[in-house]
Amino acid sequence: MFKFNYAFYIEIDANGRQRPFMTFSPSDNYKHLGNLAFGRMSKSGRIHEILNEIGEVLDGRKEKYDFAGDDWCIVNFKKERSTIINGVFDSFEPFEMNSIEIQRFMQDWYEFLLKWENNDIPGLIYPDSREI
Repeated sequence: MFKFNYAFYIEIDANGRQRPFMTFSPSDNYKHLGNLAFGRMSKSGRIHEILNEIGEVLDGRKEKYDFAGDDWCIVNFKKERSTIINGVFDSFEPFEMNSIEIQRFMQDWYEFLLKWENNDIPGLIYPDSREI
């Protein structure tokens, strides 16, 4: 099975605003998966919903489930292989991934978001606790 790498981070802008994001390597295609951190996809509650839905696909209770952070990267999740497509001007060629890999990084993303939302990332100064 092909191995790809991913990492999760918290970006902090000059005004102290924080946002979680993800990066992928080694292929150029995988970098598009980073868009799955946008919008509601940066909230653990939404990711929990998605994990439940893809669990139903993997268990055979649903044929497929589509999810996205924005129109740039849309996951058409199916039991064995899922397709990642672009909804904006066909900016990249669709590609496939093993569905279990998607489930794995989404589970890891969920756990990362829980840590961030619960102020449990060592070394990070959370907005509610920093000195002003």
